[in-house]
Amino acid sequence: MVGQLADVDPKYRGRLAITLGNKSFETAGTASFHGIVDSGKCYCNSAFLGSISQLAGFVMNANEGVNLEKEPFVDHG
Repeated sequence: MVGQLADVDPKYRGRLAITLGNKSFETAGTASFHGIVDSGKCYCNSAFLGSISQLAGFVMNANEGVNLEKEPFVDHG
């Protein structure tokens, strides 16, 4: 799904499973941070935050009522 809107580097893909409620715009998901390397200079690798915030983007873009040609939701990280 995200691949239609953005090219996400494999180092930032922590999402494993998502359940979406179309009518309520609610989602539940699991993320695994296994394999995400230390960020080096930063306090926290942005992959941790990106993996979690991608859940919000998914629920906004994958629900049955959205038209991605007119109104895609973009998380600027």
